[in-house]
Amino acid sequence: MNPTVGLVIALQAEARALLGRGVWERADGNRYRRVYFNKEMSLIAVLSGVGRNNAMISARWLISQKVKALVSLGVAGGLDPTLRAGDTVFGDVIYQNQEGYYQKVWEGMPGIAGVVRERFQKRGIRGFAGGIVSVKSPALSGSAKKKLHVETGALAADMETGSAAIAAAESSVPFFAFRTICDPADREVRDPFFRCLDPGGQIKVSRIVPALLRNPSLASDLLALKRDFQSALTGLHDAWHKAIREMIPLLISKEDE
Repeated sequence: MNPTVGLVIALQAEARALLGRGVWERADGNRYRRVYFNKEMSLIAVLSGVGRNNAMISARWLISQKVKALVSLGVAGGLDPTLRAGDTVFGDVIYQNQEGYYQKVWEGMPGIAGVVRERFQKRGIRGFAGGIVSVKSPALSGSAKKKLHVETGALAADMETGSAAIAAAESSVPFFAFRTICDPADREVRDPFFRCLDPGGQIKVSRIVPALLRNPSLASDLLALKRDFQSALTGLHDAWHKAIREMIPLLISKEDE
């Protein structure tokens, strides 16, 4: 029987970029989808929703389904100023704020990052290996992103990878994280935009319209953010279909060595 790999995906748009359209089922409060990939691998993807707690619940449920490995996939904010929207980051070390400071909660095996970088290069993916830091609330300003980058050295920030990594470490399950950059380090994401998102990451029209009426200058920022998000989804789609999905069995085998 081919091994099953669990995917933790926060947003519906991310899931569609990765897996296309399909039917999602429900079990134990989780929205999940099974995908047969090939004789080497099957997938169970869970649509976790945004945030640490959601990611932890989904990751632990996937582990209860006896997955061979756990993968965190989606978009992220850029912290390294050299990264642009659509670039892909492989997390070779994961940080999360615990007890008031950022701690390393997971670190990949030596040599894995080199394998990933080589595969990205061969497949024409603009990809990098480095730290990913998981935060309780998003880093929206350039100054907040710079502070995170200085404190941790991480290349990207999200809200789910840390929890998935912790769940994997608790059960000694191989873990991998791939994130594509949405808002680069110098992109200011105004707070009203984040407050207009629902738990699934979709913009609520009932919230965004009043915000735009109060401050019409937000419109240009919204268009820029939309372009960045589309670049991130395109990058996520390309990285997954051209490199990541065929790489996962290889990475698992190296973890088992």
